[in-house]
Amino acid sequence: MRFARFARCLIFLYSFSFTLALSATARGQAQQAGPVERPFLGLQTELKNPQDPKSGVIVAYIWPLSAAKEMGFQIGDEIRTLNDVLITDPESFSKEVQKENVNAKLRFQIRRGGEDRKVEGRIGSREKTMKAYQESIRKELSGKPLPPLPGAAWWNPETKKWDEKLDPMAGLKGKLSVIMSFDDCEICKEKRYLRLTQMKTLLSQTTGPLPLEYVGVFYDVRPGKAGKEANLKTATALVTSSPPAVPIGVAFYPGDKVTPADREKQVLIHNHGVAILDTSGNVEFIQTLGVP
Repeated sequence: MRFARFARCLIFLYSFSFTLALSATARGQAQQAGPVERPFLGLQTELKNPQDPKSGVIVAYIWPLSAAKEMGFQIGDEIRTLNDVLITDPESFSKEVQKENVNAKLRFQIRRGGEDRKVEGRIGSREKTMKAYQESIRKELSGKPLPPLPGAAWWNPETKKWDEKLDPMAGLKGKLSVIMSFDDCEICKEKRYLRLTQMKTLLSQTTGPLPLEYVGVFYDVRPGKAGKEANLKTATALVTSSPPAVPIGVAFYPGDKVTPADREKQVLIHNHGVAILDTSGNVEFIQTLGVP
């Protein structure tokens, strides 16, 4: 009997060591190859005329520390051409940008204040830009309260409905809290939404000096899914298919109007980030790049 247990232990240790060796090899190969950098201009655009799908695009938001910011773009600029290609809608504009390599030179014809202008510059790296952006957010929010949601409806597991009168965030004081934002894409569902339940299940079995709380916030701005009603519909399907073990809310803006200042303030929901708050409700840690 003892020998059988000993043999099983040896097999486990061998398997574990072999797995570690494979992982180390894979990491070494990845480090040699280097991270793949994706082009990132740093503009969010919208239709010039929402009633006309080919009316052209205007700049709705400019990412801080981005190539577009350095080029001098402004909110409201109408983008006419990119490298002599006529731009008629946000989707075609995004596709043209993604064709370029990091550090490629871009030429724009824009219209600003009734005048035609030229803007040019080199496209940046998404990874480098977002890393720098995350660092700036951490410096700005560290030790400060997380900005309150613009508006939220919370899932009531008893009534199976969304309730704007509920406010689980108000009960976080005096506790360590993990707040995570997501939509229903496969990555968000697996790495954020379902991970909250996993964390709740695993960590509830441990004992610590302070209680832990978890909160999930749904927010989607993808075409066809943006806005309060669309978000509530999509979030309902999510919580129905995979019932949550933690409070889940849907964030929204009154009147579905989002300004650039709103985006600057609500970094958590607009970046599907994760934040850890101390017992006073101040930010101890925040991540806006990659999955937690």
